[in-house]
Amino acid sequence: MIMKKLIAIVLLFYFQISLAQEIDFSGVKCSHFKQKWSKEMLDKSNLRFPGDGQIDVNYYFLHLKIDPNRQYLTGEVTGRYTVNAENVSSFFLDLNNAYTVDSVILNGQRISFSHSSNKIDFSFSEGLSKGENIETKVYYRGTPPRTSDGLSIEFDTHGNNQSVIWTLSEPYDAPSWWPCIDNPADKADSCDVWITLPSFYTSVSQGNLEEIKVNGDGTHTTKWKHRYPIAHYLISIAASNYQKLERYFTHSETDSMLVVDYLYPETLNNPNVGPLLNLTVPMLELFSAKFGEYPFIKEKYGHAMFGFGGGMEHQTISSMGGFSFGLIAHELAHQWFGDKVTCKTWRDIWVNEGFAEFGDLYAVQQLIGEEAYQKQVSDYMTASKKVTGTIAIENTSSVSSIFNYAKTYQKGSVVLHMLRGVMGEELFFSALKEYQTTEFAYGAATIEDFQMVAERVYGESLDWFFAEWLFGTGYPIYSYSWQQIGQNVNAFVKHQGSSGTTTFTMPVQLQLNYEDGTSEIETVMVDKNQVMIELTGKSGTIKSIDFDPNNLIIKDVTELQDLSVLATEQNVSSKLYPNPAQELIQFSGIEELNDIQLFDQSGRVKQIEISGNAINIKYLPAGRYFIHFNTNDTSLVKSFIKN
Repeated sequence: MIMKKLIAIVLLFYFQISLAQEIDFSGVKCSHFKQKWSKEMLDKSNLRFPGDGQIDVNYYFLHLKIDPNRQYLTGEVTGRYTVNAENVSSFFLDLNNAYTVDSVILNGQRISFSHSSNKIDFSFSEGLSKGENIETKVYYRGTPPRTSDGLSIEFDTHGNNQSVIWTLSEPYDAPSWWPCIDNPADKADSCDVWITLPSFYTSVSQGNLEEIKVNGDGTHTTKWKHRYPIAHYLISIAASNYQKLERYFTHSETDSMLVVDYLYPETLNNPNVGPLLNLTVPMLELFSAKFGEYPFIKEKYGHAMFGFGGGMEHQTISSMGGFSFGLIAHELAHQWFGDKVTCKTWRDIWVNEGFAEFGDLYAVQQLIGEEAYQKQVSDYMTASKKVTGTIAIENTSSVSSIFNYAKTYQKGSVVLHMLRGVMGEELFFSALKEYQTTEFAYGAATIEDFQMVAERVYGESLDWFFAEWLFGTGYPIYSYSWQQIGQNVNAFVKHQGSSGTTTFTMPVQLQLNYEDGTSEIETVMVDKNQVMIELTGKSGTIKSIDFDPNNLIIKDVTELQDLSVLATEQNVSSKLYPNPAQELIQFSGIEELNDIQLFDQSGRVKQIEISGNAINIKYLPAGRYFIHFNTNDTSLVKSFIKN
């Protein structure tokens, strides 16, 4: 288990009794904040999205001079781009109309431009060639746009009326404070952010602190350097009278990384905050082991406080409105899921938020305990049943839809919990790590891209799972009954979808509880709306059967007392023989057959050869298997033992 001695048993006990009410703070606060922050600007400003695809960004340099008294911004932003099309004679950057653009420069030459509809249009006489590298500079100034939701650069206060300045750009608000290509898939290879403010302020941004230059006029310029790929909306600034708290993440025998928190003085003095922040390093250890090396290991990780509840996963420095176990875990997990690999479009926000919230769930399981994990999963499943529409966002013009808490965060994370059950522990986490470290590393991905990686690791199609849970709607409503006759157990499982999706293919665990106090789990693939299951070789007396005992499926379930369906003629007359078997298994009494499938106990399909009524099992490993004799909506499942 990846925990250092600094997390003593007494500290874990403290979290169990004092943080129980805070565990789900992360998702709901993050979701509420992101919805509120962007809605008015999206509704009123007609922002173009995505940004101009004729150019591809390589580098951003932001030099921002901020006058807090006037709440005024003067900016110089340099961008380096590669041309993506032939004979380009114009292109645009996104910037809110609230600003005055004084001049623009292309490749060292001042050129003409227009600024309307929240775009800066660059126009020039000679066309640019595909593959050509260009550099732009934009000089602009103005009062950041103000709305009831406090968009753009926020001028705020904390504590005893102390000033704090901060930004948050996800999903559509980066152009409200600097000119950029408004497209999350178009990442810069690196960035620099310089912030000039009065000397009262400690200014924070991405990457490493290079220099604090004293200007001699009561201001200083803080220079931050970030040398990893970054999406535009993950660039941020935060500035206040921060107190700095440092610790280190030792990630090898010889190397460590700075973990730094920029806290309000009143927060630093809060005795409840220190124990929470002390968990950042153990969480870094936990996530690094499961997801791959921390993505920005040559720079830093930390938190900078800002003026709203919740958090935002700004790259290398999460903005935090407060601190809880769940919020710290969620924003840290985002450094892998959302920052290193970013959603290609806002339709794919699941690969950001669903994965980050699963990070919170996993941290709860490993650092607090299984009981707390199962409680949170159960609560999320209950909320998931109320979700309408697909997890793949159908209306990306609605910020409230993108950041819908029950859908994107709760159901999104529980879908990963279910996929973990389908793939198994080792393969599931191998898929997460491969997703982080192969072709999508430091890039952007869709839901389908992650599906491709998961299938590659799993070794077979998972299309049925993604079709149901990411692109389908509703959840399965199961009912089941069972009876034991001698050493055979017959079970009947039927289901329907709550809405939309009518049939859910899922491996279902059935826990057989014996009168002697022992139990065992059989996993059967339920792939039809009605499934009749025969389990052979059960010598003990069974007193009950629990359906999905480990809560691996979002569902409703009812146990039926009516056993008449178990005595259907085909169920009674159909046979597998010999059982156990070594080379051939034969069947009889099967009618109205569409196809035959063979599954192992993990729910994987096995390739088989069928000749007449005989199935070749010679090359199967020893163990229990399930033969599915399928009709359109019904499956008769017979089990056998391969010796």
